[in-house]
Amino acid sequence: MATFSHILKSWGSAGSAEHPILLRIQHQGKRRYLSSGISIAKKHWNERRSEVRKDHPQHELLNRRLALQLSEANTAYNELELASEDVSADLIQLALRPKGVEDFWEFAEKWLEMIAARPGAFHYPKQAQSVLRKFERFVGRPLKWDRLSPHLLTRFDEYMRSALSNGPSTRNSAFRVLQNLVNNAVLSGKLSAADNPFARFTIPKAAHPQKSILTMEEIARITDLELQAGSKIALARDCFLVSFWCRGMRISDVLALRWENIEESHVSYVMSKNGKLVRVPLHDEVRTVLSRYERGPYRSFIFVSQDESLEGSLLKKRLMSQVALINRYLKKLAGQAGIEKHLTSHMSRHSFASQALQAGISYAAIKEGLMHGSISTTERYLRSLPSDLIDEEFRSAGF
Repeated sequence: MATFSHILKSWGSAGSAEHPILLRIQHQGKRRYLSSGISIAKKHWNERRSEVRKDHPQHELLNRRLALQLSEANTAYNELELASEDVSADLIQLALRPKGVEDFWEFAEKWLEMIAARPGAFHYPKQAQSVLRKFERFVGRPLKWDRLSPHLLTRFDEYMRSALSNGPSTRNSAFRVLQNLVNNAVLSGKLSAADNPFARFTIPKAAHPQKSILTMEEIARITDLELQAGSKIALARDCFLVSFWCRGMRISDVLALRWENIEESHVSYVMSKNGKLVRVPLHDEVRTVLSRYERGPYRSFIFVSQDESLEGSLLKKRLMSQVALINRYLKKLAGQAGIEKHLTSHMSRHSFASQALQAGISYAAIKEGLMHGSISTTERYLRSLPSDLIDEEFRSAGF
């Protein structure tokens, strides 16, 4: 007759903070093991009673899950006994294995498709895909959910730090992506809240280095450079200036601008990051930049030559390559302007916020201008600051 009991697997995991609890199957002198999907520290395991000790914060929930697995094991064994006289330990183990349980990577691929399909999705799906490729190189395939433990996350953190030389901010971003994925798995019922490894894992804190900004004098030096019309370095300069004078518009949104976005007195566009409609006054400096570009019936995009048939993900990929090109030429632009800073496209956004603050614009109005921050913060500012008041604050400071 088969017997079932739970044991704590402590072998082969020296130095591990937590150990998996296994269901031990004993039948006809043979032993087989099956995961319970639970991992705990050795101090929380009562070996004599084969249960989680009461000093574990979730001992009641975990012990109920173990009792349920024992009940299911006995039921499955009785059904096998009724159906066949030749029941082996291997057959019992096979019968008890979850049927159709989705692998971590199967769920991850569906999750990537879901976030890529969101309106305005641009950078995050690409970042998430990069993080998952890194995680796959570390952990491999397949990956069952019960392997996704705090200990595995700790090892992945060490792998990123030591093998890849990733700093705190990079590692923090990677774990935020994985945490988002796992939280979606919990909401989808693929993983229980009790098994969420991030509940018992501390994500490394991101470093917050001081962001580089340009002074107004440096902005003027870039503006006054005499560059060959139509050159890539001139394009980089012009996109940077439009970003700065359009309240820190992201460079990907600058590149995606079409002539139809230019109104008589405003620039209207949809942010690629969150799909929000933004309308900012058309600054004289932006008018000067636009005067250098041809407007015609066969040219829809302002700053880049694009295939008009490109839409969706294909257009996003094309724009991402253009962003990389802009950043490459901004380095050369800094050299020509005598600016000893690592000039990047995002620095226009930082510089705008800094110069606006120095000009006396309120912090709330700057946050509105940037369309930055959490949803709750954005809603709070939208309720308290009418758009015409925000426009007036920027106009009075020359933006």
